[in-house]
Amino acid sequence: MRQGALAVPLYFVAVGVAHVALALIWSERTSGLPRDGQAFSGTAVLGVGFVFLGLLAFAPALALERSLAALARAVVSGLVVAVAVVAYTASRGYLIGGTTGAPPCIVEPSGPVCAPGAGTYIADAQPDPPVMLFAALAAWALAHAAARLQGRRRSMPRPVATRP
Repeated sequence: MRQGALAVPLYFVAVGVAHVALALIWSERTSGLPRDGQAFSGTAVLGVGFVFLGLLAFAPALALERSLAALARAVVSGLVVAVAVVAYTASRGYLIGGTTGAPPCIVEPSGPVCAPGAGTYIADAQPDPPVMLFAALAAWALAHAAARLQGRRRSMPRPVATRP
């Protein structure tokens, strides 16, 4: 149970930073569309929350695993799982809201006021928080399996050299 514990907070930090970066990239891509300044704020806040969660969990996990090999396993497994989760979020795309079926213009006394983009706007990205949390278990399992394999290699008897 202790082996692989360090991968969880490192995964949380990696997936949080990556979701903030994804929110910034998509916000830049959709610049000029309605609600572009606030469209991906939910994804960015979720990313910051995961970074904070990772920083909180780092100290207890560090108490369980202190070796350099454990840190290397944690970094590799945390990054691998974080990349997979962010790729999944990116593949889901972002939500587009709007006034479907309604006219995109509001009638004012001075004349009609029309929203850019024919009444559509960017809502937010579609991250999946339950998947993001479950992936922490995958990061732990990957680091745990790597630690067990490394432990088996160390405990294998070495061949004894004999002279003929």
